[in-house]
Amino acid sequence: MTCPPSIHLSISTGIRGRGVFSTHPIPASTLIETSPILLFSKEEYSEHGKFTLLDHYTFVWPNGRMALALGLGSLFNHSEQPNVSFSLDLPNECIKYTTTRPIEAGEELCIFYGHSLWFELAEGPQASSSQGINRNLFPPLREEADPFQQGDPDEILLPEELPFKLHRLPPEEETVETVQTVEAWAADITEPRYISTTLKWIQRNGFDTPDLEHLKRVNKTDNKISVLLTTSSEERPSNLPEQVGEPYLIQVPESAAVTVPAMNAKNHYWPTVFAPKRKDAAPEWTRGQVKSAWEAMRTVLEASIHSESGELPIAAHVQVDSLFDSGKAFTTKDTRTAQAHPLKHAILDLIREVAGWRASSTSSSSIDGAAPIAENGTNYLLTDQVLFCSHEPCIMCSMALLHSRVKELHFIFPMAKTGGCGGATCLSALPGVNHRFRIYIWDPEWFGYDEQRVRVDDGVDI
Repeated sequence: MTCPPSIHLSISTGIRGRGVFSTHPIPASTLIETSPILLFSKEEYSEHGKFTLLDHYTFVWPNGRMALALGLGSLFNHSEQPNVSFSLDLPNECIKYTTTRPIEAGEELCIFYGHSLWFELAEGPQASSSQGINRNLFPPLREEADPFQQGDPDEILLPEELPFKLHRLPPEEETVETVQTVEAWAADITEPRYISTTLKWIQRNGFDTPDLEHLKRVNKTDNKISVLLTTSSEERPSNLPEQVGEPYLIQVPESAAVTVPAMNAKNHYWPTVFAPKRKDAAPEWTRGQVKSAWEAMRTVLEASIHSESGELPIAAHVQVDSLFDSGKAFTTKDTRTAQAHPLKHAILDLIREVAGWRASSTSSSSIDGAAPIAENGTNYLLTDQVLFCSHEPCIMCSMALLHSRVKELHFIFPMAKTGGCGGATCLSALPGVNHRFRIYIWDPEWFGYDEQRVRVDDGVDI
């Protein structure tokens, strides 16, 4: 075996056995090794390969196959702070190893085996031996047929048939301080007998719009009678009946009340309709909709399983298909290790990519240099979009989703200590936020793989 001139084989210190070392300084992002592979078919591995010593040197390959790395690929030791990452070159059937930072002369070159190690770490900055390593860390998903492929795509599935559950948010707006309000025009009338005349005037002038249907039109108190005329988006109403006083702006609740405490709080501003059936009503799902969601989540898991060496197995995916005429899919992975950047979370990178695509799309759609007219909500990056990710987003990423006005979030692994969508807290349920999005948590059993292989410590910010 011939080593590249800048690296050599040597005996590692301690109990790590053989290792790969640099002979000269190596810049970051340098390709130092391209290892050819010997592939085992799914059947060869399950029937023979996994029972031999070779199993300790195999890498997971798509379609249930396992790859034995030749060259230096099986000789890199493990480190919790790797200075080399590896990636699978599927078309050329090889594995490429690249430095993640500048390497000093004489420094050992190590990769990251994963977060579920099968051995005790050696003492010192470098961790374990290449003797007996098994890189079967993130096995591929079983090649099972799409469970929602067959059947009528318009059939409504029962809740127990779904591969996910809706995370129900706590009731909102149950105190006066948390009620979301908007401005509206109101006016006072002198006597109850003029109520009917005023309501007819509202109807004749086209002010009986759905915008205020969650509010009662008349507010009777001990000393006056007030009538809700129209929203503040209309000009100040004029030509009112002579029995009606001058119109004035007031704050009224933005939506109906879904609980009794919410109704009491909202009635502090204006009498509000009580609509308990709207409380966290879980939307119905058709078989076709679930099929599309299942495929998107499978895309996320495939990306998570094939994360680069040293990176957290975290991925995110969105199909942006409603903001522009032509949609585009985005899939991103966590790269904070390779980029040495604490903000390179999968979700933040995904939002960044969507922003770049939208900027270029908007620029190309401009006419004569004039900025296109934005429809309501389109200046938010994820309006009406459904985002899929492997793990519950951290608080930082959850706030980014909230500010981007995402419609729905789907994930598999809750993060009890750091999650911002039901784990440590639920940002969209906090008082004062002006947007809520649905949250669905998936059952990993639907994808047929060992979930422990993709889990990360629940104290990690995703």
